[in-house]
Amino acid sequence: RIEESTPYQVRRDYDKSLKHYYHHKTEAIHILLRFFNTLVQNGWEDCKDYITDYFSIPYEEFKKQYDFDKKLIQLPVTPERYKQILSNLNSEQSKIFNDAKSRAILVLAGPGSGKTKTLVHKIAALITLEGHKPEYFLMLTHGRAAANEFRQRLIKLVGNLAYDVDIMTFHAYALQLLGRRISENMALNQTIDLATQRIQSSKLTPPAKSMLILDEYQDISAKTFRFISALWSTMISDKQIIAVGDDDQCINNFNGDDRADIQFMRRFAQQFTFKDAEDKDIDNTSEEVNINSSKFSQYNLLTNYRSKSNLIDFANQYAQNIPNRLKTSPLEASQKAPGYIKITKHTSHERMISEVAKRII
Repeated sequence: RIEESTPYQVRRDYDKSLKHYYHHKTEAIHILLRFFNTLVQNGWEDCKDYITDYFSIPYEEFKKQYDFDKKLIQLPVTPERYKQILSNLNSEQSKIFNDAKSRAILVLAGPGSGKTKTLVHKIAALITLEGHKPEYFLMLTHGRAAANEFRQRLIKLVGNLAYDVDIMTFHAYALQLLGRRISENMALNQTIDLATQRIQSSKLTPPAKSMLILDEYQDISAKTFRFISALWSTMISDKQIIAVGDDDQCINNFNGDDRADIQFMRRFAQQFTFKDAEDKDIDNTSEEVNINSSKFSQYNLLTNYRSKSNLIDFANQYAQNIPNRLKTSPLEASQKAPGYIKITKHTSHERMISEVAKRII
C-alpha cells in the first residue's frame, strides 16, 4: 500500500514532471507541420536543407534559424487558430481573456455585450494557450440551445478538443450523474435536488473536474446554487470557476420553489473564494472574503452591440429604478444610429407572457 503525505496537485506536479515532455512534443508537431507545408507548397527540393539542419545543428539554433516564434511553438494550436482566439476582443473582453491569476471570476454582462464570445474565447485560451486539459472542463447553462451554440463556437476555435468539454444544461448533468432518464417516479425538477443530496452524502462522486463555467448565472435558484456548491466541493484542488450573468435580467423568477434570486450573484465571491491551506493569498483564519483578492475578480461587459443608441439610453434610465443593482456603470451603445421604441403596459405577468408569446409565434 502506498501512502502519500501530500495530496497530488495537478498543476504543481504537472509542472515538475510532464510539462517539459509535452512542450517538446508540441514543438515537434510545429516543426513537422512546417515541413509538410513547405513540401506541399514548394516541393521536395526546398525541404532538403530543412531536414539536414534539423538533424545536424543544435536544436535551439535550428529553431532560431527557421524563425520559429518562441511562444507559438510551445502552444498546441496552429498559428491560424491562435490568431482566431486572440482576435476581435474589445478592451472589456480582453481583461477577462488576459486574467491568468484569478481562480474565481464573476462577469456582470449587459445585454448584447458578447458574453458567449468572451466565454468561448476564454475557454479556448485556457485549453490551448495555458495547457489545461479539456476533459477537466464543465460548462453548465439553462437551455439546450445555449449549450449547442456554445459548443459550435468552441469547435470553431479548438476543433475536436471541444468534444472533450462537458457542455450541458444543469438538469441534463444532474441526470447524467444519477445515471437515469426521466420517469414517472422522478420529475425533471427533482433531479437537481436528488443529485445534490447524493453528492453531499458521499453516495455519488462526480467526475474529476478543475474548471467550472456557469452561464446565465442571474437565473440561479436556491436548489441550483446548492447543486453548484456540491459540485464545487468535489472538484480537484487546482480548481477554477467563471460565472457570467446580468443582474438586470433575472427572468426565471416565477417558478415557485425554483425561483431565481440575485442574492446568489452577491454570494458568489464568498461561496467560491478559496480557503486552501496552500493558498497564500487568502487569510484562512477569517470568514470574511477579500473581494480585492488576486484570487477573485469581478468584471463588467457594458458595450452593447445589438441595440440602437436611443434604446440603450432608455434602458440606462429605466435601470436607475432597479433596486440593489450590482452593475454601477451605464451600458454603452456600439451603434450610434437611433432606433424605434414602443412601450406597452401590461396589467399582469400572465397577460404579459401571453402577449409576448403571441408576437413570437
